Amino acid sequence: MSKVLVGMSGGVDSLVSAIILKKQGFDVTGGTLPICGGLSNNTAKNLCEMIGIPFVGIDTGNLFKSKVIDYFKDSLRINETPNPCIICNQHVKLFGLHKYAIENGFDFVSTGHYAKISEFFGRITVEKGIDPQKDQSYMLCRVPEEILKMTILPIGEITRFDAEMIAKDYPTTEPSQDACFVKGGMTEWISREVGLGESGFILDQNDQVLGSHIGLRAYTIGQREGLKLSGGPWFVTGKSTQKNALVVAHREDAMVSEFDVRDVNLWHN
Repeated sequence: MSKVLVGMSGGVDSLVSAIILKKQGFDVTGGTLPICGGLSNNTAKNLCEMIGIPFVGIDTGNLFKSKVIDYFKDSLRINETPNPCIICNQHVKLFGLHKYAIENGFDFVSTGHYAKISEFFGRITVEKGIDPQKDQSYMLCRVPEEILKMTILPIGEITRFDAEMIAKDYPTTEPSQDACFVKGGMTEWISREVGLGESGFILDQNDQVLGSHIGLRAYTIGQREGLKLSGGPWFVTGKSTQKNALVVAHREDAMVSEFDVRDVNLWHN
């Protein structure tokens, strides 16, 4: 019987992953990492007991702070829009599960992501799950192939509604937000931990002043809510650090046909 280590958060998705794998005949163990409450989260342990699988706490030391929270703050400081889940899966969550699995004789690892692992031209990669409203394949876009080869994603084959029905009688936690370590409002957290920056003007694409902002770090590209501008809807299209200005546009003017990318992960050698 193959042994699989499931990353358990206490939520619906990881619980249902464990339930499905157990029904499929795997020897399932639930594991929680010290991220977003992690080892102090007794819900995951209780859920493991309820479905009859062992539970382990996986110590990843200071990785979450050094790889995810510090990255998040550094990105904000240079007015970028960070994506902590992608970095977490690459350097902490999937990395930590895989390392523990290798060291403790597991055959596979699993998480509650709505995505699929597939083979493409002889390489192992990630594709969208069947639920078009709950795609999380992008969260795994930077996970190395050697980890993907050991990864099973059972809920990529079901919808979120299906998962909720399976888990409806279990005391699961509420879904976490993308920046799960942020306590309270995002703007308040940024102000406290990083600083919002100086206030300044909000400009349209013709440099016309439309209003004022509270600090560039409080906004993300593509943002629509919270701009408090008349004549909208307006969307954030850029940040001018030279002018300390937030640049906005209407939807038709916010569209682009080309853009620059970096850290592209097509294949892992």
